Amino acid sequence: MAIVRGGKVFKTSSKQANDDSQFYIGSASKHMTAYMMLVTLNEKYPGMPLKKLLKQKLNALFPDSALLGAIGKDWISEVNLLDLLPHRSGLSDYLDSYGDGLTVPESLNKPISAVELLQSISFDASKKHLYSNSNYLLVGELIEETNGDTLDHIFDRFIKLPAGMTSSFCPVSKNYFALKSSTCCKNLTPKFLFKCLKS
Repeated sequence: MAIVRGGKVFKTSSKQANDDSQFYIGSASKHMTAYMMLVTLNEKYPGMPLKKLLKQKLNALFPDSALLGAIGKDWISEVNLLDLLPHRSGLSDYLDSYGDGLTVPESLNKPISAVELLQSISFDASKKHLYSNSNYLLVGELIEETNGDTLDHIFDRFIKLPAGMTSSFCPVSKNYFALKSSTCCKNLTPKFLFKCLKS
């Protein structure tokens, strides 16, 4: 197994990839999260145009959200899904407080609270493009709250089962290292690949 950059081998491992190999997909999961939100909106508001729903401010689109109520910040009335999904919400990235990208997994060894993280981030009303994991943390939490289920079960229902993705999983844990002991992720690629892809 190897990572190739610019036509040259960057890093190698003696482990071989096969049909059962599993890979951390990291930020590529954001596309799936966005899709799950669109399906959620279609189910919650049948017959309503998605374009109109995506433009509604969060507090109007999710008026009974206990999550948004607990966050209690003014920005929930200034941000919509069309701000969150393409990273134009003005919300800072909660991972910024964890230092460099390579130490983030170790920093996330403790359980995290979405409400606490979303209360602690900053908001820039100019809403310029800023890549922010906070956007998708919030979207994922709203998907769970709206469906009354965990993201892994929603992923199974909306994506995995319809697509026949038998070796794919959306492990949901408030603890990063729980993945290492999870039975669903026994064929993950070596950790060095994950670190190299983040660098």
